[in-house]
Amino acid sequence: MVIASMDLRPISKLDFVDLLGQSIAEPEEWTPAFLKLDLPVEDWESARLTCNGRELPVFVQRISGSASVLTSWPRSTTGNYAVHLHAPGIDEHRVITIWPSKLNRSAYASLLEDLDSRLPTAIALNLQRLGALGGMEILPVGFNTLAQELVRLRRAVVGIEGRPGLERVLNALADEPYQILDGFELWVRRGQARRPHPARLVQSLTRTDNLDSELRPRRVIDARVEHSVDVYENRMLKSYFQQVQQRLCRLIRLLTASQHADLLDGNEGANDLIDRLTRARARAAFLDHVSLPAHLPTRITMVLLNHAAYRAALDGFLEFRREVTVRLDDARLDASLENLPALYQAWGTLQILDVVLDVGARLGYVVQSHDIVKGDAEGLYVHNLAGGRPIAVLGHLASNMTVTVTPERTFARNGLLHSVSFPQRPDVSLEVGRPGQPDRVYLFDPKYKLDGELIDDETVNDDLSEAELSWGQSIVSNRANPRPKKIDIDKMHAYRDAIRDVSGNRAVEYAGILYPGPTQRFGFGIEALAAVPGDDASLLSDLDGVILKAMTPYE
Repeated sequence: MVIASMDLRPISKLDFVDLLGQSIAEPEEWTPAFLKLDLPVEDWESARLTCNGRELPVFVQRISGSASVLTSWPRSTTGNYAVHLHAPGIDEHRVITIWPSKLNRSAYASLLEDLDSRLPTAIALNLQRLGALGGMEILPVGFNTLAQELVRLRRAVVGIEGRPGLERVLNALADEPYQILDGFELWVRRGQARRPHPARLVQSLTRTDNLDSELRPRRVIDARVEHSVDVYENRMLKSYFQQVQQRLCRLIRLLTASQHADLLDGNEGANDLIDRLTRARARAAFLDHVSLPAHLPTRITMVLLNHAAYRAALDGFLEFRREVTVRLDDARLDASLENLPALYQAWGTLQILDVVLDVGARLGYVVQSHDIVKGDAEGLYVHNLAGGRPIAVLGHLASNMTVTVTPERTFARNGLLHSVSFPQRPDVSLEVGRPGQPDRVYLFDPKYKLDGELIDDETVNDDLSEAELSWGQSIVSNRANPRPKKIDIDKMHAYRDAIRDVSGNRAVEYAGILYPGPTQRFGFGIEALAAVPGDDASLLSDLDGVILKAMTPYE
């Protein structure tokens, strides 16, 4: 949809029309259109139009029976596009948002919520079932709704009766934060020394070229002190602020995608809370000189107990940290529309891993090693979804079977599992090892694109002009009958034929893509699985069937 202009003034000079000249609200994802400029035809040469800082060509063309000033809107992925029109007497700004056409708004919101909390938490809980992450109380999946999360953050920012929140704490400490005299040493000229350090005089006397003609040191080490706010109490406060700020930003992203205006706006809504917290942080400029703790703050000091503002911060922090939450450590979530294909791949990868761990727990596997969930001062986070290294290795004690999950593993020309042609790199590889037998491989590729998107990363090259990219193909995706891309299914066949075991035999038992369309099967072991966030029951059932068969020990 099209968002109102940045300065909230009504916009009437820019309108979208399709290739036939019919007015449309906005272009669909990856679909060409015209942007019609409401200008006199004679002013077209003086008009300048930019999109995200890049100038778009303006021209005059007859459309719908009359000459109009137009620019071609190129095929565009999901994202936000800042458009600026400058013409005689006009200086208009507009932000155009292109929403996904393969996922409706509900599915898009579900994808973000799955990535933000549900899937990372489910994976951490399944790792606990398999013997990892012991001693942690992880907030269960589905326990924290968006409304409950807003209440939790409101308590942190605004506070409750008898305990001020972060807003008041930061304002109270802005002018008089706790600080200490911090000692440090400095080489100075002999005449500038205030308190030469007695234990360092030997260094002054033995330093090369530091003695004058009378054998007196030219420079000495001086002991000095200065006030420092980089103390444990302020580090705890800064860590608390950043955790609340980050969770507020994530909540706003989810509320915006799911169109929860009632939770976003109004007094003590999410937008109001982030504004109040930001203003309070701007006043507390001393935190600019405070470092973040390397580990979760757990020490109690007399300042935290006896200073009213710090005691309020401590109580709020302990309440906020009472249960461990799990997040996805992926900066692309901050620009989710612009990174939708990559986030869809991450969503598919986490779905597959979650099913593997769940099946493993049901069959009696244990975690031998994992590199997927880590901890820091903010809690637990999921990472390493594109590193090419194993993220989980499970073992079955009774049968000595092993299962290894690796995102973006490269099968090169050498190795026990190798490619007989070019290197192959599927998005998710599941390798199942049985004693005395070659490893078997199960491959999955989450793919956001559909058939009909003829101009894509595989075909774009520097020889194609902007006009060719925009108008060279008039065929667009048939969204009423979505199909997997032929190139993606061909890739599954290539994986199956190219990847071999140590004996040179085919190692791939199964290769499937996950995509936002209906399930289709292409012969033995090649499938396109329906994968729509928020409507993933069939996906989970299909994945469970494939993975359960792969991991079940022989009788």
